[in-house]
Amino acid sequence: MKKSNQRKNNSISKRVKNINYSSVRKSFAAGSGKDIINATIGRPDFDVPNEIKEQAKLFIDGGRNAYTETKGILPLRQAISNHLQQRKIKRTADEIIVTAGTTSSIFMVIFSLINPDDEVIIFEPYFVAYPEIVKMINGKCVIIKTDKNFQPNIDTLRKAVTEKTKLIILNSPNNPTGAVYPVETIKSIVRIAKKMSTYILSDEIYHDFIYGETTHYSAAEIYDKTVIVDGLSKSKGMSGWRIGFVAGPKNIIDAVEKVQQFTSVCAPAPFQYAAISAFADTLAPSILEQYKQKRDSLVEGIKNDYQVIIPDGAFYLFLKTPVPADKFVKTLIKKGLAVVPGYAFGNYKNFIRISYAVNDREIMKMIEILKNVAKEK
Repeated sequence: MKKSNQRKNNSISKRVKNINYSSVRKSFAAGSGKDIINATIGRPDFDVPNEIKEQAKLFIDGGRNAYTETKGILPLRQAISNHLQQRKIKRTADEIIVTAGTTSSIFMVIFSLINPDDEVIIFEPYFVAYPEIVKMINGKCVIIKTDKNFQPNIDTLRKAVTEKTKLIILNSPNNPTGAVYPVETIKSIVRIAKKMSTYILSDEIYHDFIYGETTHYSAAEIYDKTVIVDGLSKSKGMSGWRIGFVAGPKNIIDAVEKVQQFTSVCAPAPFQYAAISAFADTLAPSILEQYKQKRDSLVEGIKNDYQVIIPDGAFYLFLKTPVPADKFVKTLIKKGLAVVPGYAFGNYKNFIRISYAVNDREIMKMIEILKNVAKEK
């Protein structure tokens, strides 16, 4: 009887018990009420382009609904290869695997690379999944705090790298800050990685969302041990279609294929076919301009009440709060605005992340709520 009770108490593995629930998903659920502006999730407010939706319908009706090979259909991998070449990144179709979204890509890359106690360097603030995935597979997170403008400190990185460092994770444009890493910063990180033969995981899901004269630069342009994770969730509004990819050295891609064949098997087949044409174009310039205007309107509206660091990319504002974030978030919810507390992204108890991927009317209402709450405090 005693052993039976012990089994019941230990029904969930220690590995899973050690994982935290995503604060982003919790916040998203809290903001799903009818009268609440949901500024929590990294989901564009525009729909999938009509021509791509029409293609998906045709492929569904045409019977392209069965499993594909685990790596993804060859025409799509070739389209991704061409897309990367336009970005000065040379990867063949054999060096690419199509995945069921980018979060699964990140998991499979880390799972494929990291042994227990291998060190993974993560710049803080970070996308919520990075440390949880590393913990899940018993790797060791080495968290490096960025500067006041959310940029990596190269001297700090140089001191943090050891013989156990297996992977450095880069995310530019960054989630949650919108910071874009300058070319020279990326090159400096590559020099450090190359010296220690360390891999780089470059999360480039927001590479199309860069404003002004700043440009995106990938470590993969100059360093072969860079593994790119990217997809169509942001640039084409296809977050629910789950079309991502990993591009990198063939041995890494082969390893990811092993993992995917025993997890998601393959990305959704009809959406793979429909995605071929999606990789032929970048984000529509009109949409990029709209998002720049959303950013500028939000910044202009609250800059007198908050300390604002203007983001150069993505579609988030990482904002310092006048009171602890947990209390501030609850106040905003009562006023009709849902955001994510900064501690979801590291040791930022007095910050919130706001997604401005909402319509213009909601941007104006968001400004009004934030200004009113600032005056109350």
